[in-house]
Amino acid sequence: DVSAAFSVPASPLPFTLPKLTSDQKQLLLKGERVQYQVDMKREGSGFVAVDVNAAPNVVWNCLLDFYSYPDIIPTVRDVKMFTNTHLKSDYRSEKPLAYEDGSIATLKHG
Repeated sequence: DVSAAFSVPASPLPFTLPKLTSDQKQLLLKGERVQYQVDMKREGSGFVAVDVNAAPNVVWNCLLDFYSYPDIIPTVRDVKMFTNTHLKSDYRSEKPLAYEDGSIATLKHG
């Protein structure tokens, strides 16, 4: 059931979802993943869409486990989490959060 891939989660989202082309939707229906990336030298953006047969909380726990990204995503070398106490400033005005045993700077869903 790939209906979740074509449905929009409840608002408000802190980001905009990409619009999939009809070819990309067909790939998802065939069980394939859809990947798109814009390379801007040291930075870039992109997305991957895949239908996952798992409970939403399991998926969110994996997505929010940023400190595991260097172990599971070859292009990620390091992760630093920052506070969000100065929302009108960019992240450089924030202090990195300590992450020793996984009990600090963890994100929760819901």
